[in-house]
Amino acid sequence: MLECDMFYVMYAYRWLCIHRSGYKKGKVMRKNYITSVIVILSLILVTFTGCDDMMDVSSETKTEVTESTEDADKAEETDEAKEADEADDTKDDDDTKEDEVSDDSGETDDVQDSELAGFTVYDGDLNETTIKELISDNKVTMLNFWGTFCGPCIREMPELAQIERDYKDKGFEIVGITIDAVDYDNGGIDPSIIKDAEVIMDETNVEYPVVYAGPDLIYYMEIEAVPTTVFVDENGYPLMEPIVGSNNRQGWVSIIDKLIL
Repeated sequence: MLECDMFYVMYAYRWLCIHRSGYKKGKVMRKNYITSVIVILSLILVTFTGCDDMMDVSSETKTEVTESTEDADKAEETDEAKEADEADDTKDDDDTKEDEVSDDSGETDDVQDSELAGFTVYDGDLNETTIKELISDNKVTMLNFWGTFCGPCIREMPELAQIERDYKDKGFEIVGITIDAVDYDNGGIDPSIIKDAEVIMDETNVEYPVVYAGPDLIYYMEIEAVPTTVFVDENGYPLMEPIVGSNNRQGWVSIIDKLIL
């Protein structure tokens, strides 16, 4: 505004100085001089107004530019906030997936015991125990179903006793399960069979545990002949098909070596 005022003031002053001499020469010249002065003053007034308008336009333009810049900054901040939220959501999803994977791993490790592991058997003092308690500390357990009347069963027992001693520290155990001690007339276990079994154990140097099955376990295992041998893991799940019949040391060792690897 000040620059516009000074420009036209200097311009008018200069013009008046040039035509001032004409003011003194006559009436016509004076009339022309006065008319020129009026025209110049009008131009100055219009120009001042124009300068003000230009300044208003400049101010409006500056305001629009400022508002545009502020809008751009806000938009950028909004985009950054969205990106941060998306990153947080992705992290939460990853954490959720990791939690799901961790839960699945726990379920995999929590193996349920087999039905076989829950059966009750009896020791020589007629105390109850379960198959689970006899196998849980072993990587592989050889369940040898036998009877005191069975010649082949008794003949292989000395070799089984030696195998048990040789492999005991490798996570292997043998459990003898006697099937002919059931007293079907009176129920329970026949004490006379327990005495016969203990004599056989002494004669064959058997040190592995020998227990006595009830009728429910015999029916479950579908024992039709003895000896019948089943290899199971620590949860009572079979590691191979049952073997019916006796075997020699070499035959049993070849099987056991594969199972405990």
